[in-house]
Amino acid sequence: MKYASGAIFSGYPAQLDNFDLVLTQPVQKEGCLERPASSSCREERGFSLIELIMIIVILGTISVSVVPKFFERSDFAEHAFFDETLNALRYAQKLAVTTHCDVQVSFSGNSYEIKRPGSLSLCGVSTSSFTLSVRHPGTGAASYTGSESGVSLSSTSDIVFYALGDASTDATITVAGKTIEVERKTGFAYEP
Repeated sequence: MKYASGAIFSGYPAQLDNFDLVLTQPVQKEGCLERPASSSCREERGFSLIELIMIIVILGTISVSVVPKFFERSDFAEHAFFDETLNALRYAQKLAVTTHCDVQVSFSGNSYEIKRPGSLSLCGVSTSSFTLSVRHPGTGAASYTGSESGVSLSSTSDIVFYALGDASTDATITVAGKTIEVERKTGFAYEP
């Protein structure tokens, strides 16, 4: 391209000879016009062998240190059983309020169970015997019980929730080292 006027390019000569846009075209290697298919004339792309080996080493290191944490079941089981126990206590309180009938959460060994009085005539009687199992609301199982092998569960006492939502006693339940508190006056179960 030749430009007749240097006004556009101030400071340049009035005429630019052989000003071609060569930089936008790929540079050809010497001798590649005659043999374009040869290996030395092809464009070089991809990763080198050293780069690939480094990626494999980094992925191997990550898999050795991180992946086992995803397959360690005990942490997940402990957390799930803790949440399940807390939800069972809250469900028992809500069931007592909605049915106007006392509900007991009893603890034995490494498990818990939610029960109601065997007869509706015993509702509201503080000395009632809890013989009727409560149906699990999520699974439909005949009894609402919970246990997890390898996860410890301990309670200071069994808990009875009354029709107004209050509990029979202040209680502390420990699941795998984590604590659940139940307030007597309100029946509120929470993690402190």
